[in-house]
Amino acid sequence: MSVATAPEPRDTSVESYSEVELRDLRVGSPLFAPIFDVRDVLLLAKGQMVTSAFLDRLQDRGIRAVRAHQRDYVRTSNAKSLSPITGATQGTATVVPPDREGYVTPSRNGMSDRLDAEICLGRLQMPKQGEPLLKRVPPRAGRRYDLGVQERLLESYHASTSQMRGVYDRLVGGDGLDRAALESLADKALSDVVGDIDLFSCVSGNPSAGDYPVRHSVNTAMLGLAIGVRTGLDVPTLRELVIGCLVHDAGMSWLDHEIYDHADDLDRTRFLEITKHPVLVFDVLKDAAVIPKRSAFIAYQMHERCDGSGYPRRRTGEQIHFLSRIAAVADAYVALVSPRAHRPAMMPYYAMEKMLRDANRGLFDTTALRGLLRTLSLFPIGSFVELSDGGIARVVRANDDYCRPAVEISGELIDLATSPLKVVKAVPAPTA
Repeated sequence: MSVATAPEPRDTSVESYSEVELRDLRVGSPLFAPIFDVRDVLLLAKGQMVTSAFLDRLQDRGIRAVRAHQRDYVRTSNAKSLSPITGATQGTATVVPPDREGYVTPSRNGMSDRLDAEICLGRLQMPKQGEPLLKRVPPRAGRRYDLGVQERLLESYHASTSQMRGVYDRLVGGDGLDRAALESLADKALSDVVGDIDLFSCVSGNPSAGDYPVRHSVNTAMLGLAIGVRTGLDVPTLRELVIGCLVHDAGMSWLDHEIYDHADDLDRTRFLEITKHPVLVFDVLKDAAVIPKRSAFIAYQMHERCDGSGYPRRRTGEQIHFLSRIAAVADAYVALVSPRAHRPAMMPYYAMEKMLRDANRGLFDTTALRGLLRTLSLFPIGSFVELSDGGIARVVRANDDYCRPAVEISGELIDLATSPLKVVKAVPAPTA
């Protein structure tokens, strides 16, 4: 004999209701809670269906707005308040930038020759790892962002960008590399990523425009660190990964900025000049020994691709250091979602789609790419999606199921890994 169970209590508190226009009511779904007119007269009981005929009758009565529970209307108006965490303007482009062919640059120096020799001798093995930093990262499921942590992280990010700008200024001025500053930046990032890895990834994967290459280097280092954590690396290795990412574009400071800061499409001549910068970085540093060897490999090989379509030496597969392969994924993703003088920034989802296609074509290391997905999800943290109930939500946490992240909507955290709701499509960030 079956036993009837009491219905699940529903939240019908005043705080859960808002005045909404008829067009925002969700048609075709049973009501979570009753609908009232603006004078609190009942219009439709909970469990009843909102139909087009019902809306037409309200229109005929001169009713243009009703009071409805937050779960019973399409929250497009609330979406406008969901600005990106970093304040950065997210890209809206869906068209993929053209791929470029690999190139072996004729540029060389003593350090590039030494690194090339080690590559030829097969000395790229990763040492045995110690305790993964991932063990110190708190569980993320069901947690909203802590506003205090968010504020401190954004302050740390802006301070790191300012500090890195000083590092680049000293390099351009011929004063060499400030190793102490780099180590300080790396240690700060290692501390920040443990505080909330998803929030850290949100900041790194949603870069602001301008201040290239300084800001790009900081965002790449942060995202590379988060991927490295997800990949199971230990603290000493992660520190060297951060340092390599921070200095990888130092060689750009020796190029005429008109080469890369130009509104026209990047033609072959200017691109070939850019391919020199992974070698020039060691001229800029003056003393390459000031950074760890693994960091030097990262700076030298970040633009290589596993299928040989990169630069400066068109290395393939195991000829590319594993940390360089992680850095390459971080660098490419940050570049795609960043605006450049010659192209707009891509929407995060379409940037991730391109990364997946490129990995399938053999450009990127699959372990590193899985690390990117575990870090940001298929619908990247900080981006916006439309849910199956019509709501517009911001992605706030990644899950093991890349397609079902945790999202925030109307101040409510919804873990799509356990919710019947699902993502229908990626959408541009709402505008105020």
